[in-house]
Amino acid sequence: MRRPKSIRDWQAMFFAIYGERNRELYSVPEILNHVFEAMAELVEELRKENRDGIIAKIPDLFAWILGLGSILEIDLEEAVWHKYPNICPYCLQKKNCICISRQLKYRPNIKKLETYRIRVNNIPSTLYGWQKMFDRIYGGVNTIKSQLQLWLHLFEELGEISKALHQRKGGNLEAELADTLAWLFAVCTKLRISLSELAWEIYPGKCRVCLQGQCQCPKD
Repeated sequence: MRRPKSIRDWQAMFFAIYGERNRELYSVPEILNHVFEAMAELVEELRKENRDGIIAKIPDLFAWILGLGSILEIDLEEAVWHKYPNICPYCLQKKNCICISRQLKYRPNIKKLETYRIRVNNIPSTLYGWQKMFDRIYGGVNTIKSQLQLWLHLFEELGEISKALHQRKGGNLEAELADTLAWLFAVCTKLRISLSELAWEIYPGKCRVCLQGQCQCPKD
């Protein structure tokens, strides 16, 4: 199997490996619990300041986030592009966004955003392309943030996902999933790693435990 390219390709790969198993064994809240468990394991390594341990946990968090998108039947690539169509949705800047210094609230200009959303030729074709897009938009301000601050932003977005699920707000849910992936890309860039390279190393088209293209791990 070749390495997936786009976010949609990665989501499809993880669904091929774990989709049927997840639907059979877990409810949506249980999948979300797995996302939080993966994040908690990562935070433990962050507390220990164990860089290698942090990096090793990222692929599992990525896999569960995409798994959550799949069980919710959300196309995550579409969700990310809808929120971030090659620009910051707050200030509409294509690079070097400084919204954090202005503390802007999210009041999207739908008409202007739509002019960018329809430019589908600008959608990054690879996971690394998405990571570079977010670095172009937010890399300047993220450079001066600590790694801990970036992780806290990501953890905050996971809480927003939980809140959106509880309130049954579908549109908010898609936006919060998009934000979560945006912060995950930011963390990977801060660590100077490629999410695509790292995820493929751990999940090369098969389950990391049973090594099957469709997970056959015991269900107990």
